[in-house]
Amino acid sequence: MDTDKLWLLFTKETMSTYKTLLPLALAESSRSLEARWCYSWSEKAYEPNDILNERTPFWTGGLDSPDFYPLQAPFRAAAAGLPAQIRIDLEAQSVISVNGFTHGKIVKVGPGVNTFLIGFGRPNYVQLFQKWESLVGGPWEDLNMTKKFAYTVTGGAWAMEPTDWRAWNNTDYSEKAWSWGWIRQDSTKESPITTGYRMSRHDELQENDAIVRYNRVRDDACEGRRIFLLENGEFGLGPESTKVGDQVVILLGSDVPLVVHKRDHTGYRKLWDLENKAKLYKSTWKLVGQAYVHDAMEYPGDLERDINDGQVKLEEYLFD
Repeated sequence: MDTDKLWLLFTKETMSTYKTLLPLALAESSRSLEARWCYSWSEKAYEPNDILNERTPFWTGGLDSPDFYPLQAPFRAAAAGLPAQIRIDLEAQSVISVNGFTHGKIVKVGPGVNTFLIGFGRPNYVQLFQKWESLVGGPWEDLNMTKKFAYTVTGGAWAMEPTDWRAWNNTDYSEKAWSWGWIRQDSTKESPITTGYRMSRHDELQENDAIVRYNRVRDDACEGRRIFLLENGEFGLGPESTKVGDQVVILLGSDVPLVVHKRDHTGYRKLWDLENKAKLYKSTWKLVGQAYVHDAMEYPGDLERDINDGQVKLEEYLFD
């Protein structure tokens, strides 16, 4: 059997049997034209702290030890732990059906922390966070909003006081790969760290252990991501490819909110529409990636009851 088709069937059956969308979440960086929800299991095993991966996932379940990956330490249950409602027997093989509900539409996005450029030096987080904070309505007099922003830029994994991000991002500089400090540090280092946390080189220049830990968490949360603002006033972190008009959705079977993008198959996509999706569905959804929205990381209440009472109306999302 063709390898791609094998993994397509394997992933479908995994999600259907275990009622989870974890394989879909792992495939968020897929570059395939079809079945972007399908992770290629032929590739190197997924390692969130590997420099070759775009970003550390927010997902908390089924991804090894929470002590190893800091963003997994907080409890997350955006869909209240309810099992996925998924159909895999659609006419087009590359399309699956998942039930969930919309949390909000994205109306603004901030500058992103570019994955490619990280290799040449991390951004000036002081300047970046000022831009992000301003875009979503800050700085605030309300301490709760300040905390919410501080949690957002660390993926909810940093709660040490003081909560204001300025206390931890107190050096106004960019970390440049070509600086003398970097070159000297590389030449004098005996054995580079190859396991565990991906170290930020300027961390080792800090004397404060708390700042070192903060930098690790912040880097894992922000690299490959950008801030976004929802039409309801909430804000969060999403993949750097997040755009205005994308939606944040809560899908049953997922631990975290997801950013999705609507794909119209009646336009130029007809040119390579081998499965006749334009006629069958007209439009589908593309997974952009996992998101951190502070107030949506754990469902506030009894989701199953709210669904049964009609307070939450489930929608069908067709992913390809």
